[in-house]
Amino acid sequence: MAVKREYDSSRRQRQAAQTRADILQAARRLFSARGYAATTIEAIAADAEVSEATVYAGFGSKRGILLAFQQLMEENTDRGERVRAFHAAAGHPAEQIAVAVSISLSFPARHADLIAVLLSARGTDPDVDEFLRRGLVQEHRGAWSMVASVLASQGALRPGLTEQEAGDLAAALTRPEIYLILSGEFGWSPDRITDILTTAVRSALLG
Repeated sequence: MAVKREYDSSRRQRQAAQTRADILQAARRLFSARGYAATTIEAIAADAEVSEATVYAGFGSKRGILLAFQQLMEENTDRGERVRAFHAAAGHPAEQIAVAVSISLSFPARHADLIAVLLSARGTDPDVDEFLRRGLVQEHRGAWSMVASVLASQGALRPGLTEQEAGDLAAALTRPEIYLILSGEFGWSPDRITDILTTAVRSALLG
């Protein structure tokens, strides 16, 4: 009986994980097709072929779905490996900038559809505004502030540029909106975007 209970528990966990993934996929599809504001929990449940109660139990609200997407973005970017690569390049500012740019651009590169939907909903929903403020402004800017601090400690910043200015300038050049314009509107490839923005950040920070 103990073996059977363990098996049943494992199966339930897999089923729950699959249901959660199905709900997130449905939400992503509907957000892209209808927009965030127009997508209801009822519609998400219907698309995922689950009950509304299941969606509420798993996420609580659309805000809960946003938080789940944020976690998903973090998990799908091999960020830990790239951060290690950044530190491994200590003493080589140009290479550190290249790694930092790749980290910043990995989010819009893999989640362009979702980010575009949320950006289009800015100002219409406080949960979306909070999501963008925290993820695309505070965390993005904070990461580049750290990079600028590392470069400053190595004496690598170009003369006349403060550490804060360096962090803010790099954060502005690598914002997701820039990536989406170059990719979606101008048709640039991900590799070309990365190359050009890496050169731009290096020029801005190192001279």
